Amino acid sequence: THNRFSGGNSLILFSAKSGIGTSLVIVKNNVIWNRDIAADECALVVEGDFEPGTFVRALVANNTVAMNNGAGVCYSDVDIADFYNNIFFLNSIVDLRGSGVGPNLYYNQIGLRTTPAPLLNFGSSTANPLFNNALGGDLRLQAASPAVNSGFNNVPLGISSVDVAGKVRIVGTAIDRGAHESLNSGLFVLSVTNVNNSGTGSLRDAITQANATPGLNGILFNIPGAGCPKVIQLTTELPQITESLV
Repeated sequence: THNRFSGGNSLILFSAKSGIGTSLVIVKNNVIWNRDIAADECALVVEGDFEPGTFVRALVANNTVAMNNGAGVCYSDVDIADFYNNIFFLNSIVDLRGSGVGPNLYYNQIGLRTTPAPLLNFGSSTANPLFNNALGGDLRLQAASPAVNSGFNNVPLGISSVDVAGKVRIVGTAIDRGAHESLNSGLFVLSVTNVNNSGTGSLRDAITQANATPGLNGILFNIPGAGCPKVIQLTTELPQITESLV
């Protein structure tokens, strides 16, 4: 947990050899970037035990594996493969490769995946995570990243109190995907205070501001004056809603 691997030309292997019994391989809050490995190898390998009488579970959570030459993350010989809140993206061959069992995917950002069909798949996406500067090694998330405030908080065995850089987790209502936590809380409430078509306090202005703020936003109607209904006088169409909005 909480390691940064940058450069180099060999794979990183996490392996469980349980003999007879149960083993758990846990990989959390790591960054693996810009490793120059062979095309048939993977930057990160999570490996179980193929011997009879063994049971291996892989738990891979809140890692960022990006910009590696070759495959990003590979798993094999495990009985359960759980992936939570990871970003596997921009690896040259494939971002996640697996064999044997299908993965359980919870709120990951994975570009290209070659695995058996997922056993479970909740909230995972192939969308670009929008790193600050992937080529330069800055894998923090831009304010507009779909990975901000969109992870799953209830990771088995818990989440760390800090991200890979030592910054506080969680900022906002949900953990960010990947190894870095953004300062964007996503808790942005705007008030509509008049019935105008545009301008400060209008519904149009509130939607425009919400669209410019990633994460979950809210609009509260607080139009003064007696009597209902209040009628907003639109002269042109309102903008499309492009962010999560209540």
